[in-house]
Order: sequence, then C-alpha cells, then structure tokens
Amino acid sequence: MKYKYYGNDVKDIKPITNDFPYIKSPRDLYDALTKIWSIDTCAPRLRPGWSKKNMTLGQCSITSMLVQDIFGGEVYGVPLPEGGYHCFNVVDGKMFDLTSEQFGKTKLTYTLDYPQSREEHFKSEEKYNRYLSLKQGLTNNGYSIMKKHQAKKVVNRVLIITGGVVGTFLLAGICYAGGILLSYYRIGNVELKVDRKSSLEQVSVGTSYKALSYNIGFGAYSQDFTFFLDTGYDENDKPTCGYYSTAKSKSAVEFNVKGAIDTALQSNADFVFFQEVDTNSTRSYHINQDKKIIEAYPEYDHVHAKNFHSAFLPYPLYDMHGSVQAGLTTVSKYQIQSAERKEYTISSSLSKLFDLDRCFSVSQVKVDNGKNLWIVNSHMSAYDKGGTIREQQVKELNDFLDEKKAAEDYVIVGGDWNHDLLTYNPDYSYTLANGHRAFDMKTKSPDWVSYYFDESGKALVTDGYKMIASDNYPTCRNNDIEWDPNKTFVCCVDGFIVSDNIEVINHENIQTKNGNKGLDGFAFADHDPASIEFKLL
Repeated sequence: MKYKYYGNDVKDIKPITNDFPYIKSPRDLYDALTKIWSIDTCAPRLRPGWSKKNMTLGQCSITSMLVQDIFGGEVYGVPLPEGGYHCFNVVDGKMFDLTSEQFGKTKLTYTLDYPQSREEHFKSEEKYNRYLSLKQGLTNNGYSIMKKHQAKKVVNRVLIITGGVVGTFLLAGICYAGGILLSYYRIGNVELKVDRKSSLEQVSVGTSYKALSYNIGFGAYSQDFTFFLDTGYDENDKPTCGYYSTAKSKSAVEFNVKGAIDTALQSNADFVFFQEVDTNSTRSYHINQDKKIIEAYPEYDHVHAKNFHSAFLPYPLYDMHGSVQAGLTTVSKYQIQSAERKEYTISSSLSKLFDLDRCFSVSQVKVDNGKNLWIVNSHMSAYDKGGTIREQQVKELNDFLDEKKAAEDYVIVGGDWNHDLLTYNPDYSYTLANGHRAFDMKTKSPDWVSYYFDESGKALVTDGYKMIASDNYPTCRNNDIEWDPNKTFVCCVDGFIVSDNIEVINHENIQTKNGNKGLDGFAFADHDPASIEFKLL
C-alpha cells in the first residue's frame, strides 16, 4: 500500500500498550482505521462532506487521542482559518498526521506551538463518545485484522518454505491435535476432599443464614476486557465479538481476584459459592485463586470441584488460551460432612475442548433436627446456542433435587445458570417486548441467551423447589465489548434454587464498585454476586 498521510515514512515508533497486539506501527493503525472511520465518527459539522474517498475528514482529534493511547507522545494542533485546530501527533520527536489527507493538496504548517489537551477536547461529550466508538471499533475489528495479517504471513512462508518442511509442520500439527484429543477425559462423579476448618457442627432450624454466589471469571474480566468467544449485537443489530482469550496482565488478575474475595467477605455470608476459580492456568498467569480463597476464609470448611482441565490449547493464535486447571469452590461456616462432584452432560463435538467439564458440587451440612442441608454449587453451559445441552443439565440437577425432596432434606443451590432468570419470571412482569425487558435493554439479546421460564411462567426446576432471582441489579454482562453501562448487554443469570422447606427472608444482587476503568458494576468480573438470606423451617 502506498501511504499518503503526513509523516508516513516515520519509523521506529513502537506501541506502549498490548491492548491491540496486531498494531506494531502507525502504518498498522492507519490500515485498521481505514476500516473503522465512518460518518458516525466524523465531527457532526463536517458530515455533509464526508465520504469513503475522504474518510479522514472530521476524524483528527479522536484519532490523535487514540494514537496517543497506543504510542504515547503528545498531541499538537495546526490553527485553521475557520477557527479551531487540526490535531496531529509527535512521538519521540517525530511528527505524523494520520488524518492529513482530508486537506488534499493544501500543505499544513506543523509546529509545536499549540499543544492540545485531552481534558479540553473531551469536555465535549459528543466528541468523547466518538472517540470511544473509534476505540471500540478497533477492538471489534482486531480479530479479523489479525487473521488477515496472519494469512499474508502464511502465504509468504508457503512461497519460501519447501514442501518437505511444510509437510513436517503439518505432521507435527496433526500429532499435536491428536495428542490434545487423546489427553481429553471427563472426571465423572467423584467424592471430594473436605478441608476441615470450621468448629461449628450443625445449622439450626429457625435461624437466619446467608449465602452468596459469585462467578469470578478466573480473574481476567476487568472492565476493559472482552472475550473472544462472546458475540452480541450493537444498537444497530450489527454483530459484535470480543477479542481476548487470556487476562491482560498478572496484575489485572491479582486486582480482580482480591476485589472479588473482598466483596464476598464484606457480605458476611455463611455459605459462599465461587465459580470459574483457576488453580494453575495459562490464561490467569498460573495464580492459584482457590488458595487465595482458602487463606481469606481460615475458619470455613472448603471444597473444590475441578470442572475445567485441558492441555495447552493453541487457540486463538493471537492470544492462546493455553492449559487450564479450574473449578468450583465452596466455603462453609459450618462443617461439611461429605462432598461429591456430580457430572453434567456436555457437548460431544470438538467444542468440548474449549468448554468446561461441567458439573455441580454437592456438600452435606447437618441440621439440629436430624436432617441435612445440601449446599450445591452449580455452573451450567454458556456457549450452547438453542440451549439443548442446558436442557439436559437441568434434568440432571432435577434428578438430584427429587432425590433430596424424597428424603425431606433441605436444599439450596447457588450458581451461574447461564439462563436469563428474570424474563417471564412470575415474580416479575418482564417480557421480551420493548419497554418490558429487564434492565430496560435496548440491544438484541446475544445468541447464547436462553430463558429459565417459558412464556407461561413455568420454570425448568422440578416441583417442590423455587428459583430465586433478584432484579435490583444485573449479575452478568456480555463480553463482546468493554463494560459500558449505557451500551453493554446485561442480564441476571445468577441466583438460587431453594426447597419448599426453606423460607427466603431477603435476596438481592450486589453491585461491585470501582473497577479498573473507575466504573461501578462488574468491577472485578463479568458477573456480580447474588445474595440470599434464608432460614430452615
């Protein structure tokens, strides 16, 4: 490609961030932006003159600020005859202007006399929103851009590498893929080890207790994190897709895990159900999150059920997921007499390599009337378009619930159901009609969303039990885009099933505060916790 923007020959400028790993130089950024600049990112007063042939028109300030995000340096301005400034960048003393082509043959005089302030420019909410849109477009287009770059590299290599070497690589790839398939196994139903720390032997009828369920997302889901398997739709029903596969940094994981554990501790819950807890995974920098939970609850019994175990997964190529060891962690203020891992059905296709070895964890606690309280930690399938696998998983959980109902025991199940728990829920009046959707959602629901209640209000749970879900705040955000309270799709997928011999005193979802973008909500994970207060009858 022949570049025509001012300073296109500038070299040796490297990015200062890994947020966009496919961008290595200003030319790479220019290539990416040519697919993103649009009339919507153009300054409103200049939109009448915008076209694909003059795509840089009205893009200077938001582009310069994005350049500064990626390459650092300073932003300066060229005074314009009609007033205002045209923005350009200076990095390590080198000037360049990615949007200079809008001036055609008119030559601009670039000086360092007019420094530009982000704060002043972003006092305009309209301009700031265009900047965010441009940045989000860069994220959404990253995967496709990277694939094109990789394709070019592959073509060049094929032209150079001999057939024998190519054959060797192909053979190695086939052997590796075969090794992954051969190493795959399911754990099945197994007895779990109970780490005894509690001195409290039993719970009592008529006493109030509290439980919390929290999917901590293996510590990766900062507010600026998107996940490569998460797809959705923007306000114009255009498909969107996340980008990353692993946490952005070790410090991000540490920040998120600490924040999630602190949130759980502040709830003062007697029983806590954590999901997506990594113990030794590439994607979370091999931080043992289960150990950190144990250290935070020194007087609670502890059970960990493994539900994700994989060899090194070299996908996606630009941010390999790596090897994973993860599971469900349950902590109890009262002694757990026994614990068991019970297997859920999962997909039989190759997608099982990227999904969890789904299960639910069952822990037995004694009650002072001679019965048992069964505390259950569950995490159902997420990437199950149409919900066919989840239907089977619901049946398997219902079989367990029927068994405990026959024994007249108490049961409380907390978890991430990966079902919308509010739409058609008879406790509320939410439907899919505009104006009646939970949390006033305007965007189309992602394809992964299934509904726990049918249109008549009938739940998937078996008789003798009730699903408890709160609508004061959402518990799950979609990860196709960064967390934006005004744009991100949210719903409630976290809640509790309780047996009819349990009285629910109160229930609510907890909004976490002050994430890495300084925003409230989903501060430490793509889920926020659900809480319930109850007593045994």
